[in-house]
Amino acid sequence: MRNNLLYTDLYFPKKPSHLPYKLPHLSYKTFLISVFVYYCLPAKNRFVDFYTRFVTDSLYQSEHIANPLQFVTIDPDDEFAILETTLDVNQWYAFRPSLPADKLSNINYGQKNEDNSNTKILKVNGIGNGYSNVFYFRRRGGEWKMYKYEDTSI
Repeated sequence: MRNNLLYTDLYFPKKPSHLPYKLPHLSYKTFLISVFVYYCLPAKNRFVDFYTRFVTDSLYQSEHIANPLQFVTIDPDDEFAILETTLDVNQWYAFRPSLPADKLSNINYGQKNEDNSNTKILKVNGIGNGYSNVFYFRRRGGEWKMYKYEDTSI
């Protein structure tokens, strides 16, 4: 948040656009005051381009998952305990949730979010339903891979 404004970015992977919204945050009320549309030019190794293909192409997805994949979830025998283990690529397909493919959003609270970063964390939450998944990606040698998956849904 800068100058009492909450910045939210929306990415539409299937369209070459980026919509940052400027939302003033006053007394726990948020108002939309402006919308800017930017057209994203293709760039080598952009995470959004990688992610778009990752969620729509299962063969590409299997080639871009670390083996073994770190997996964190709630212990089925004790809902207050966390279980940390690994999955192989074939097991990923048994646990894989639906991944957002049409829209990604980023709420910027002042953190650095650089396009050329070698790590990206994607958190997907449901509203009021206990759904919570976190996907961890890193770029090595110019290739993006998902190396960790957390499902702490209740």
